Amino acid sequence: MVTNYVPTRTALITNAVRAAESRWRADLEAHLGDLSGADRLRATVEWHLTTDPEGLLLRTLWVEMLSSPHSDPNGVDRQEPHEAREEFLAASLAAGVPDAGLAADVLSLLTRGYYVATVEEPAHWTPERAGRVARAVVDALIGIGSAPPSQGARPGRG
Repeated sequence: MVTNYVPTRTALITNAVRAAESRWRADLEAHLGDLSGADRLRATVEWHLTTDPEGLLLRTLWVEMLSSPHSDPNGVDRQEPHEAREEFLAASLAAGVPDAGLAADVLSLLTRGYYVATVEEPAHWTPERAGRVARAVVDALIGIGSAPPSQGARPGRG
C-alpha cells in the first residue's frame, strides 16, 4: 500500500529522514538559546549527540538509507550534513578555535560516526559516554595552538 504514495522503500525512508531534518534546525536553535563562545560550541556538539527513541529510530533509518543502492542520485540527502558542518564551523569560529575549519571537520566526523555507533552498539554508546568523548574533543580543539610547547618536553633537557 505504501508504494501507492512512494515508489520504493528507500524513498519512504528518505522522506521520513527529511521530514525530521526540517524540525532539527528549530530544535537546535532552541537548545542553544543565548549561549556563546565555547559554551555554544559544546552545546552544538552535545545536541548532535543526543539519544532519544526518535533519534535512534531516525539514525537507523539514516544508516539504512545510506547503505541502500540508489538509482536516484537525490536519494541521499547531501544538504543536512553540509548544514551540520556549517553549524560546527560557525560555533568553532565564535569559540575562537584556532583552526575552525579543522574543528568543523573533526566534529562532523565525530557526530556522523556516533550516529553509526548508536545503531551498531546502542547499549555501549550511552549519552554519558558520548558526552564525555565530545567534551574531550571540544576541549582539545579549543586548546589547539593556545599553549606554547613545554620546555621540559624537549629531548636533552633535564
